[in-house]
Amino acid sequence: NPEDLKDKNLFEAVKSNVAKQMEEEKMKAVTGLNAAKQKLKEQKEQMDIQMEKNMETQITTMRKDMNMELDDETMEEQFNEMREKLGIGTEEEEEEEDAVADDED
Repeated sequence: NPEDLKDKNLFEAVKSNVAKQMEEEKMKAVTGLNAAKQKLKEQKEQMDIQMEKNMETQITTMRKDMNMELDDETMEEQFNEMREKLGIGTEEEEEEEDAVADDED
C-alpha cells in the first residue's frame, strides 16, 4: 500500500531528523561541559598561583620581621657592650639606678 510506504518514509525522515537534533544537542552539551571544565581548571591554576604569591609574601614579611628583631637584639647588645667599655654600664643598670634615685627623692 503506497499510503503505508509514504507514512513509513515520513516516520523514518522524522526519526532521522530527531536523531540528528539529539546528536547536535549532545555535542553542544559536551562542548559546553568541556569549556566549563577548562575554565574551572584555569581558575584553580590562578588561585594556586595567587595562594603561592601570598605565601611567599607572608614568608618574606616574617623573615624581614625576624631579621629586624635580630638586628634590634644585635644592636642592643652592641650598644650595651659600648656602654660597658665606656664604663657607663648597660641601659638596664642605668634604668635601675634612675629608679633608685627616684625612690630616694
